[in-house]
Amino acid sequence: MKLVINNKEIIETEVADTSFARMKGLMFKKKISKGLWIVPCNSIHTFFMKCPIDVLFLDKKGKIIKMIPNMKPWRIGAIVWKAHSVIELPCGTIQYMNIQLHDIVYFKK
Repeated sequence: MKLVINNKEIIETEVADTSFARMKGLMFKKKISKGLWIVPCNSIHTFFMKCPIDVLFLDKKGKIIKMIPNMKPWRIGAIVWKAHSVIELPCGTIQYMNIQLHDIVYFKK
């Protein structure tokens, strides 16, 4: 499915909605070419990742409530208590697509 923000299609995105898929995330990927929507989720880590990522934390309505651009491998992110889900993106996506706090996110098939 496509991630859409501000009526712009951003990137093809997969869903991690099982315990194993949420735990694995993007670990061990040499190149990240798709987004990953982790739901439910309010905190992430980048252990065993090969490259940095951009991270969006969303509330239940799909509003971006926190962003972490260029999160490096082997880091632990803070818990974002109001977050319902997280989107992990290739590094540079936030800047390149001009994604802002409080933008609304949705997905289309």
